[in-house]
Amino acid sequence: MIGPARTPAQRAEEQVRLLFAGEDVLETAIGWARATLEAAGIDAHRRPGAAARALRAARPGLTRIGARYLVHRVAGGGPARGDGGGAALLRR
Repeated sequence: MIGPARTPAQRAEEQVRLLFAGEDVLETAIGWARATLEAAGIDAHRRPGAAARALRAARPGLTRIGARYLVHRVAGGGPARGDGGGAALLRR
């Protein structure tokens, strides 16, 4: 058996968890992303591509999908859903 299918958003959450430590890893990562983008003057909702690039530049090892996930969350998107749905930003 290959294993359970994971959505792109779920894979992104797993990757983000590997890069950040703490009690609430995802909230820590989202807070970091929000602060990083605010310091850079980048609006995650209006310029998601530039926001993802800025996050990857600020955090070596952050994957494209991880950066897109953080941009999605900073821009007001919800957490990963297990039904295969989610934002187009996280779809391949």
